[in-house]
Amino acid sequence: MLVQCEGHVYAKSAVCPSAKDILVSDTPSGQFAKTMWQIPDAKHHQVDASNSMLLFSEEKVGAEKISLEGYFWWRRDNVIIGCAQLKGHHDITTRKLSLKTAKISSDSIPSKARFSATLSDNGMTFLKFSIQGKDINQPYNWFSGAGVSSGLDWKAIKVYPLQEDESTNTQ
Repeated sequence: MLVQCEGHVYAKSAVCPSAKDILVSDTPSGQFAKTMWQIPDAKHHQVDASNSMLLFSEEKVGAEKISLEGYFWWRRDNVIIGCAQLKGHHDITTRKLSLKTAKISSDSIPSKARFSATLSDNGMTFLKFSIQGKDINQPYNWFSGAGVSSGLDWKAIKVYPLQEDESTNTQ
């Protein structure tokens, strides 16, 4: 089933609730909980995963890390082909994000992937957004032979919620 939220369409499956269900849930908002991030330009070899979306559903703040749970809607040529449930953390000191796949909704997406990035100073962009893993779901060639996306140039930009005074400057 496809669900529209904030002008974007997201697949709802047994693995992933709809984005709208997460955003209107009783779960408290936080630095990451109930935030949505878009990768505007995610091209690697012949694969275009641009406009794939990351949505954090829960966070638990600790002294050094914020434990995170969320979902990643995979797109290929701007069509949603599946959703992955993710778990991981954000290191408060280094601003590093580290997530890994817990479950997937479709065999069309990698079932064993690790996501990493660094949060920008203004908190609006994940820089050097990369995905590492095995290309286990042929014919979808998500990764290079080394198993690494070209994420050095990829960015995940916060698209929800936005405050009027927040800038999208990535410095």
